[in-house]
Amino acid sequence: MYDELIHVPFIVKPPAEYDTVDAIEDLTAYLDIGPTFLDLAGTSAPDEMEGQSFLDALENGKTEREAVISEYANSGKRITSRRTLEWKYILDDYHDREELFDLTTDSTEQTDCSTDRPEVLESFRDAVRERMSHEEFDTDASFDDDVDEEMRQQLEDLGYL
Repeated sequence: MYDELIHVPFIVKPPAEYDTVDAIEDLTAYLDIGPTFLDLAGTSAPDEMEGQSFLDALENGKTEREAVISEYANSGKRITSRRTLEWKYILDDYHDREELFDLTTDSTEQTDCSTDRPEVLESFRDAVRERMSHEEFDTDASFDDDVDEEMRQQLEDLGYL
């Protein structure tokens, strides 16, 4: 759940009548793609969609999103992160650990500062656990039978397992 794995470029070519920014520096999420395209099409997203349209951000570079959640789950375990512009928190069931990074001073997420900032850690932990409590999580879900040992090692080397 480090930015080098989850911070990916997303290129949007809106209709010509939009005067767009070069890049949105604020937070966006995968969940925002659907509502944004529906907004571009002139319709609104259904209430059950979690994402937020970032159509306005294409013109002004700013989003309304305060934080983004990233998740990976397999074999009854998961890794969940919550990121703001200033902080990144990672709760890792696979390795039974949690990490906190101050992105204003450590943009490459090299130094865990969870012991130095317990109040920030607790706030992020509570937000992640609150989100997790509202999700269905299949503890039997696994792709173990579909992955050979070589592929498993490659995924492990990349930090996915």
